[in-house]
Amino acid sequence: MLVRYSKSQRTLLFKRAALPDDSKVDCKLFDEHHEDYKNMLGEARNALVIMIDYVVRLEANREVIAGKLVGFKGSNKRIP
Repeated sequence: MLVRYSKSQRTLLFKRAALPDDSKVDCKLFDEHHEDYKNMLGEARNALVIMIDYVVRLEANREVIAGKLVGFKGSNKRIP
């Protein structure tokens, strides 16, 4: 969603660049927020990397717990 929003904002800036008065305002806004946008993009990339590692850890934990459950079920059977 963030990518689509930034693309639409960029398209709007390019369309307004044809108008000289608006282009000055847009350039000023872009310069003011440029670092913020770069920081937001960096944070989103970091969150994506962290999320992938988290999912891998969850899957590994699930496999360990599933193995323990199978062992527990096997040891919990009645002996005739």
